[in-house]
Order: sequence, then C-alpha cells, then structure tokens
Amino acid sequence: MIALVACTLGRRILPPTPRARSGIHLDVPGAALVTGGLVALVYGLSQAAAHGWSATAALIWLAAGIALLAAFLAVESRVSDPLVPLRILADRNRGGSCLAIGLTVVAMYGVFLLLTYDFQVVMHYSPGRAGVAFLPLSAAALLSSNTVSRALLPKVPPRALMAPGLVLAAAGMATLSLLQVHSGYLPVILPGEVMLGLGMGVVFVPAFSAATTAVSPRDAGVASAVANSAQQVGASLGTALLNSLAAAATVTYLATHAHPQGPAALVHGYSVAAAWAAGILAFAALMAAALINAPRPQQRRTQ
Repeated sequence: MIALVACTLGRRILPPTPRARSGIHLDVPGAALVTGGLVALVYGLSQAAAHGWSATAALIWLAAGIALLAAFLAVESRVSDPLVPLRILADRNRGGSCLAIGLTVVAMYGVFLLLTYDFQVVMHYSPGRAGVAFLPLSAAALLSSNTVSRALLPKVPPRALMAPGLVLAAAGMATLSLLQVHSGYLPVILPGEVMLGLGMGVVFVPAFSAATTAVSPRDAGVASAVANSAQQVGASLGTALLNSLAAAATVTYLATHAHPQGPAALVHGYSVAAAWAAGILAFAALMAAALINAPRPQQRRTQ
C-alpha cells in the first residue's frame, strides 16, 4: 500500500525525466545470479546453525553461493548493460566504503538479534522493556552522527572518521563479549551499547558520503544503490552468520560441561558471537584505513 501511494504521487508530482537511450537491456542473468548466490549463502548459514558447520547441506549451499557470486562477477564484466558496473566497485573509495558499510552491518544486525534473545529469553524482559533497553544504542548513534560526523566531515578525510569509529564500535562489541548470565544490564550491556552506537554514528555518515561522492552522473544512481545494497546484504548475512556462530558455541558448551546450565550455554554463545563481531569490526577498520584515501570534502571541491 505504501509503495502504491508513493508510485501514484510520484507520477503526479515529480518532473518528467529525459527518455533513456534505446537499446538498454535488463541484466536478467546478473540479477538471477546475485540473488541466487545471496539466498544460497544465507540458507547455508542457517543450515550451519541447525546442523553444524561440518554438515554436508551447509557446505553445499555455501559453496553454491560462492560459485554463483563468482559467476555474477564474470557476467558483469562481459554484458553491455551490467546490473552493477564493476567500475563502481573498482574505485577504492567506493569499494572500500561499501565494504566498510557491509561489514559494519554484519556485526551490528547479528548482535541486535542475539541481544534480543538475551533480553527476552535469559533476562526475561518483556518485548517493550527489551525495546527500551536498545534505546541507548540508538541515542548514541544519533548523537555522534549529528555532532561529531556533522562537525568533522567537512574538515577531515572520511577514513579519519571511519577507522576510529570502527575501532570504537569494535571496543563496544568486545565489551558485550564479556557477557555472563548474571552480568546485568548496567555493568556490561549499557557501556557496550553506548560505545557501539557512538562508533556506528561516526562510521555511516562519511561511509555513504565517500561511496556516492565524485561519481559520474551516469553512475550516480548505481553508486547509491550499491551502498544501500551493501547495508541490506550485510544485515542478511550478519544475522545468519552470527546466529550460526552463537548456536555452534552453545552446542559446544553443552557438550563440554558436565552439568551445563541452559542459560549459561546460551549466554556463552552470545558472547562468542559478539567476540566474532568485534573481530569483524576491527577488520573493517583496517580495510577502511587501507583502501579509502579520499580527501576531505572541502579539499575535494577546491581541486
């Protein structure tokens, strides 16, 4: 219904655009390959969560996903009208920004799911109380994006914000990896959420700016779409990946303890997944520092 209203109003209000050049063909093979590859990866990760990382079904689906994505890149390099022109990703600033966005969301969305489990299953929060418990993270992200990023982005290169922001987010995630059954909200979860939110707010603004700045007019829409797609893909893969890691750690805990407690095993899985998420964010910080070399916006305009 929302899409229908937007489409109707858009046709009536938005000015007409120039007619596209003739001969453009929809990249159906590319769309099918990338969709199939991502679906296979997510399904393979879900199979790993259910049956373990060595399960045949999980390995087959993961291998199929990788093969389909490799075929997608091969197709995009050959078709005349690719779904994702590889020149978008070949640019180190746009490619590095999309990589940072995707890895950041991998860590963030996976931990959102696991913290929800912890709040409601282990700590017995109601759904409303669990939602309130996430508010410090959102408030910290809003604060840093509207103060630090807005003040410094015109004056410093994007990576000077992104790399420290990712390090701070990794520190927050590492704090969440210290979670125990009786840790409580205030000693561990609250400081972890605040550091994670402050770091995220500093990362996303310069990342999207670097991903869509200095792009040719013909690639403006594609560059923006690729940056947004990196966010959506990271959310899907991150939820499946970290949930699988948490499930595997929980099963290992139950198998290696003589008298395991259910809540302790669950929280152990959450903490292991948070540690992996901290490592992913630290790797994203290294990639942002190494790949992104765009100057500060004011200097770019001068040039």
